[in-house]
Parts: sequence; C-alpha cells; structure tokens
Amino acid sequence: MVVSFCFIAFVYVLKVSIGVEGVVSPEHAASSRNDTNGTRIFDPKSILNNFLNYGYTLTLKLKYILKIWSKKQVERKKLTSEEIEHGLGEVTGWESQDDHLKKKFTFSDFAESLAFINKIGDISEASDHHPDITFGWGYAEIAITTHDKGGITAKDFELAGKIDSITAD
Repeated sequence: MVVSFCFIAFVYVLKVSIGVEGVVSPEHAASSRNDTNGTRIFDPKSILNNFLNYGYTLTLKLKYILKIWSKKQVERKKLTSEEIEHGLGEVTGWESQDDHLKKKFTFSDFAESLAFINKIGDISEASDHHPDITFGWGYAEIAITTHDKGGITAKDFELAGKIDSITAD
C-alpha cells in the first residue's frame, strides 16, 4: 500500500517538476529547463529531490483522503426486514433471529468443528467483522450481527457468504 502511495506521489511530483500541473516555482523549475530549441531537458536528480521533499507530504495527504473514502465505502446501515428477507435468499441455510444471522453447522467430530472455527477466525480477521461462535463436539453455531448498528447489515451477509464458501471447499 505504501509503495503505491509513493508511486502516486512520485508521479505527481514528476508532473509538477516538468510543468504539467502548471506550477512554476524555483524548486520545480530546477528539475527541468528548456534548451536553446525550447525542448525540455530533465534533470533526474532534481526530480528525485522534489519527490523526496514533496512526496512524503503528498503521501500523507493521499493516505488521509483514502482513509476517509474507505470509511464511506464500508459504511454500515441496519437493514430493513425486506432487505433482510432478500439477503436470506442469497445465502443458504441462514435465518434471521433476534437481529442476528444464525446458522448451525454439523461435523463428524470435535477436530472438524475446531478446524472450521479456525478458518472462520481467519476470514473474520481479514474482513474485520467477527461473528459470535458456539461450538463443541460435532457442531458449530454462528451468529452474525453488526453490534454498533444494533442489527443486521450488508456486511453480515457478506461474512455469511464467506463462511458458506468454507463448507463448499
């Protein structure tokens, strides 16, 4: 992620250095100049210096902008009962109960249940969304809700689908 931010910052500084962004300042003028025919001559050392001087600040600004954008992308809203019914049609075996999506899985022994739960743990960490889990010999019960919204959200259905994909393997 940091590498892509640095690359974007470098491209921006490169554009500024060669005058694409229309910025003309002593710092930027140092990285390129015109020869006698009016053709741009680039000085890589000056372009790199501009990147080192301005790229870090730009990278921090880009990180802030992307952080705000990503929060808006994953904004969670509590679903209506109609939306929940529609979502239940998209996942197999899940039911809506007490503002939770719930499903019981059965296995042949405790080790299979535990292995399944560990896989859910990996998916949950990657999704930053964690279900309530009860398991024992030969079973696992999963309950998913978005606690801070007080009910079921699209994120819950997304996690339910990912959990179902484990059993399909």
